[in-house]
Amino acid sequence: MVQIIHAIESFSIWVGRAFGWCILILTLSVSYEVFVRYVLNAPTVWAFDMMVQMYGALFLMAGAYALAQDAHVRGDVVYRLLPIRWQARIDFVLYLIFFFPGMLALFWFGWEIAADSWRYEEVSWNSPARIQIYFFKTLIPIAGVLLMIQGFAELLRCWKAMREGVWLERLEDVRETEDMLMHMDEMQVPKVKPGQDCSAQPLKKDNQMTNPEVAILMLCLFIVLVLLGFPIAFTLIAMGVAFGYYAYYSGPPETLSDIFNNNIFYLLNQNTYSVMENDTLVAIPLFLFMGYVVERANIVDRLFFSLYMAARNLPGSLAIAALITCAVFSTAAGIVGAVVTLMGLLAYPAMANAKYENSFASGVICAGGTLGILIPPSIMLIVYAAIAELSPLRLYAAAVFPGLMLAGLYIVYVMIRVSLNPSLAPKPNMEDVPPPRQIYLDLLVSFVPLTVLIMLVLGSILGGLATPAEAAAMGALGGLVLAILYRSLTWTKVKESVFLTAKATAMVCWLFVGSWTFASVFSYLGGHDVIEAWVLSMNLEPWQFLVLAQLIIFILGWPLEWSEILIIFVPIFLPMLDTFGINPYFFAMLVALNLQTSFLTPPMAMSAYYLKGVLKKQIELMEIFKGLMPYLAIVILCMVMMYQFPGIALWFPDYLFGEFVQ
Repeated sequence: MVQIIHAIESFSIWVGRAFGWCILILTLSVSYEVFVRYVLNAPTVWAFDMMVQMYGALFLMAGAYALAQDAHVRGDVVYRLLPIRWQARIDFVLYLIFFFPGMLALFWFGWEIAADSWRYEEVSWNSPARIQIYFFKTLIPIAGVLLMIQGFAELLRCWKAMREGVWLERLEDVRETEDMLMHMDEMQVPKVKPGQDCSAQPLKKDNQMTNPEVAILMLCLFIVLVLLGFPIAFTLIAMGVAFGYYAYYSGPPETLSDIFNNNIFYLLNQNTYSVMENDTLVAIPLFLFMGYVVERANIVDRLFFSLYMAARNLPGSLAIAALITCAVFSTAAGIVGAVVTLMGLLAYPAMANAKYENSFASGVICAGGTLGILIPPSIMLIVYAAIAELSPLRLYAAAVFPGLMLAGLYIVYVMIRVSLNPSLAPKPNMEDVPPPRQIYLDLLVSFVPLTVLIMLVLGSILGGLATPAEAAAMGALGGLVLAILYRSLTWTKVKESVFLTAKATAMVCWLFVGSWTFASVFSYLGGHDVIEAWVLSMNLEPWQFLVLAQLIIFILGWPLEWSEILIIFVPIFLPMLDTFGINPYFFAMLVALNLQTSFLTPPMAMSAYYLKGVLKKQIELMEIFKGLMPYLAIVILCMVMMYQFPGIALWFPDYLFGEFVQ
């Protein structure tokens, strides 16, 4: 049994890694397009199609790879508390009744769509090149088959765990930084929008639940299943297929083939293809690749110590250097866990040696590490733009001042608190300070190149010179150049960056496939209407609606990560913004600030667990929680300030692009 499991895992890993190299083709082709367009004034006609197809192939074919490495997001609040045998039983049952039907639907109907595409030699209508896309569509059923094969290995793994009470170790692979360090001792709008009619009327039966009641049951059942820890992307797909089959059911099947004569199968495949060809989401793997390259280029240690020396005369200089390093590095990386764990290894020992108070030092690292999901260029804002169908450019512009304000408030807090209580952060010994010339040289070598790279990426987007995908590609290429200049680029590090990008992209984009399918069925059954009617029945003022929405998101941040909250729950509030007259970009910035708290709020503050995993016995978890509390209060203060002064978020995008009209 072990040999079968490992053989299937090896195959899934091999396929995912092979298609992971699409990120290099994607980076180079988009960078080439930018070069020939702006330097040679000779834009290509094929770059757009190449970009979309490389991205689509990357996320689809890496889905089984991510499953083999358990990289798909789980909401395992209850699951992790259960004995291993019960975990295995739950997974075994949910794979049988949820995972396999969803993947079978993806394969069965996807094959029909792909066959039609081959029959008519379908071409792309998105660019003058008219590139053939029938091979591209064939990847959908192939991905379904690969996921079913890997799902069989997961069933065997569950069966073995049920019998032996221990999970079989997965094959060794490239680990995320937080995972690796914690175990050292060992848009184009989707073609089918949520709620769009698929030519069948919802089924209503006498003396049975109405469709809105079924929709609420669907949402409640989903929350229960999330807590049980099954991968969320496939839970969403399964719930969408199961309840969608009911929603689009047209009568008893007369033949076996009629079982698949239901519009939900078309909807699932259409949403999958919509994610594949979404040009907004193309930026996600490119920004991820940029982050992984920078993360593995050994830039952070130089950056931190040069900033420490430059800030030596300020109170809490080590903490200030850590915050600025976190802000710069997390902006480039966009991966909270990687920033917190790296800074935990780098900055915390330095602060401990300087006799910094434990909770104070840990709070600085955890809070600073979360800034990357807010300060542009941010992957989270790209995801939000695709979900809410907003301009990524305006979102980036709207996030500039809130992000800088939050980072600035963190630094001001550190300086004030250390000034009032110098024992928290003693000043450095002057004999340890190098000459000023050396300090400036270190800053020039470490701080300036990375900051310039980020500014060029962000400036090209806000200036309208490049799309987010084009800027991300140039940023990824720039990250490779920086790594070469620092003499830290090796073939091993390039491979690690490619493989980690493939897994992370698959995780995010399969969440989109599931959430769009789930949201389509939920809205079609009237779920959004029920929630909207419930909220409107309270006769809330706009500020009360904002408080209610942000409170719900805040509470969801305890058990869930930002990606799950953003993709699954935030869309419930979006249709109500027009009703309350709320600017969607203002609401987006409130949500982006609020999601900072999902990493900082005990008992499920993930940044605290990342840091604890690195430091182990050097610090107690309660000390980290204590250090987080002031920063949690600062985030809430920042949200209140932005509500009182909306121009903090809205002035810059209105200045750059004109006033937004709803």
